[in-house]
Amino acid sequence: MPAPCTKPLRIAEVAAAAGCSVRTPEIVFRQFRGTTPLAALHMLRPEQARAALKRGAAGASTGIVTARYGFTNPSRFSAAFRRRFGETPSETARSAARS
Repeated sequence: MPAPCTKPLRIAEVAAAAGCSVRTPEIVFRQFRGTTPLAALHMLRPEQARAALKRGAAGASTGIVTARYGFTNPSRFSAAFRRRFGETPSETARSAARS
C-alpha cells in the first residue's frame, strides 16, 4: 500500500534527508517515473481518497476525507473525482455503505 498522502511532503525535506540538492530528487524522480513528484502526488491523492471512501473511512464524511487528503475546495474535488472515476465522492461512499 502506498504511503498516505495526508501529510505535506516537501522536496527540500527529501533532499536534506538524502544529502543532495533540491533539484536532484526532482530530476531523478522524473528520470525513473516519467513525471514530477507533484504530478505523481496529484495522481495518488484522489486514489487514496477514493480508497478511504470505499472502505468507509470509519464513517468519515466525504468532506472530512476531502480535507484529510489535502483538497481545500470540496466542489472542485468532487468535479475532478467524477471526471476521473465516473462517480462523485458521495456516490462512492454510498456504494461502500451498502456493501
